[in-house]
Amino acid sequence: MRPKNQTIDAVDLLSEARSYKIANDYYETSLVDRQTALDLLGRALELCRASVDRATEAACLTEIGRIHDMNGDYPTAIASAKEALSIYREMGDAEHELRTLQTLANLHYVAWDFGSGIEYARETLKLAGADAHPAAQASAYSILGNCYSELGRIDEAEDACRRAVEVAVSNSDTVRSTAYVCNFVTLLCDRGRLHEAWEYCGYLNDVMTNGSTRDRVMASGAIATVCNAIGRYEDAVGYCTTGIAYCRQIVDRYSESFQLIALGKARRALGDITAAKSCYEQVLDLRATFGDNTVQAASAHLALAEVYEAEGEMSLAYSHFKQYHAIDKKLFNEDADKKIRAMMVEMQVERAKQEAEIHRIRSVELTELNDALENAIDLLQQQNGELEAQAAELQLQAVILEEQTLQLQSQAIEMERLSTVDGLTGIYNRRYLEEWMAREMAEAQRYETEFSVAMADIDHFKDINDHFGHRIGDDVLKAVGAILQDSCRNGDLVARYGGEEFVFAMPHTGIDEAHAACERLRKAVQAFPWSTQIHPDLQVTMSFGLASDTSATSHEQLLTLADDFLYQAKRSGRNRLCSATTGGIRPAAKNVARTEGEGSYTLQTITKSKAA
Repeated sequence: MRPKNQTIDAVDLLSEARSYKIANDYYETSLVDRQTALDLLGRALELCRASVDRATEAACLTEIGRIHDMNGDYPTAIASAKEALSIYREMGDAEHELRTLQTLANLHYVAWDFGSGIEYARETLKLAGADAHPAAQASAYSILGNCYSELGRIDEAEDACRRAVEVAVSNSDTVRSTAYVCNFVTLLCDRGRLHEAWEYCGYLNDVMTNGSTRDRVMASGAIATVCNAIGRYEDAVGYCTTGIAYCRQIVDRYSESFQLIALGKARRALGDITAAKSCYEQVLDLRATFGDNTVQAASAHLALAEVYEAEGEMSLAYSHFKQYHAIDKKLFNEDADKKIRAMMVEMQVERAKQEAEIHRIRSVELTELNDALENAIDLLQQQNGELEAQAAELQLQAVILEEQTLQLQSQAIEMERLSTVDGLTGIYNRRYLEEWMAREMAEAQRYETEFSVAMADIDHFKDINDHFGHRIGDDVLKAVGAILQDSCRNGDLVARYGGEEFVFAMPHTGIDEAHAACERLRKAVQAFPWSTQIHPDLQVTMSFGLASDTSATSHEQLLTLADDFLYQAKRSGRNRLCSATTGGIRPAAKNVARTEGEGSYTLQTITKSKAA
């Protein structure tokens, strides 16, 4: 720092302000140090203007703009950069003019003024020339690509990003080329140009070997994105794992969240659902701790909703889907607010310019003043019209968002409905059965009406799976579900109880009528053309246990009684119905399968427990 008795001049103050930079990076500087630097630069600026030191004045303005950029005060940063640009042009300093044009292009991009960002990027390209300043060219092309992408001009965005990569790589600009290549690869993946994106992965693999830790973070993330897109999920796991380790080395939580999302996608595609869920949960933990990965948190909630839905955990799926929707809506509103603020700032800046122009021309002839005023009014009216049109567009987007919300609510209702249906057979599941039987049995006990329930089990189902395969086993379950559903009467209920067990509940039905109904079902299963419909060597039968006792204290007790009779039917030879009537067992037809000598699978020789 400067001793107290040292002569104060603008250059000293500028040098002292720059000393508050840490590792040449304002973004690592504390807020207190930034404000101290701003105070020093303000004093230096006053001295420059008093002594007409234009070069140092422009340098001070440039530093002031950088600090306001980091603080997120883009209008002030833009104003400072424009002042510096005017001075550099006045001095004929082409090199600093070029740098300031780059700065203005980037500032307008981050301030959501994409039109101005495009114009300054084009000015940068024009001043940079064909080959004299390749780094400036690559930077300008990259900013053009980002602005075009935000405006939906995707073809122009792709062309600009490609040029940025070509210029940086051809001139061995290793500091910037990795970022440009990663940005371009992501754009190609978004457009479905996977083969071309894959070709750039060779370059990024070299970066993984020779690049800095920051470059390796970017390269691993881009390669993992491509690998996921082309189905090379194991490779994606490797690159993500490496990338996450690099992220943690440099404490880059934002990139770590991005890599965890990609890793979760790859794990999920490989069938490792537990590991995938762990990745998504880590993203949410990072958001809870650091709060700077909102976009990735939304992706994590959506992925968890899909995973839990596939597992049949509808409550968890719905919870994560609601959280995803809340974040998505918040991001949409924030984007809309940013656009509106950018438009209002631009209008205020333009209005300030016009007021300054009016003040300047007050000494000009009245006719010129009137012309200038009319032009200014026309421009303001045009800008107001554009602002109103953009506001209308934002309102339309809000309406669309509301419609999407209603659609999501409808989907939630449908998800609740699906939670009562067995996903394989299409009939009711055990959850719905339990709720339904509790109501129906309570009504039967209240009004003293009859109530019967049968527990049915596919005979030798484990051996069907072992011999024919699980796909045939699934087809058998679907067919049995359809047979039972089609054969039951109005008011009865068929449900899959679990595995190969089914329940047939019959309100207002006595034991004899229930016996007849169950026999129809058993015969329908036995008579089904299994050998022609599913497999030539297949024959399927079912055993039934029937209970009819409204004196049972609960529907669970009645189901247990039916299950006991089912166990008795299994032990008595299968393919039969057993109940409390006539001593317990009603024998079923024999010869339920052809013999091995006839070339078919013989179920008669298999002796298993009831679960078989």
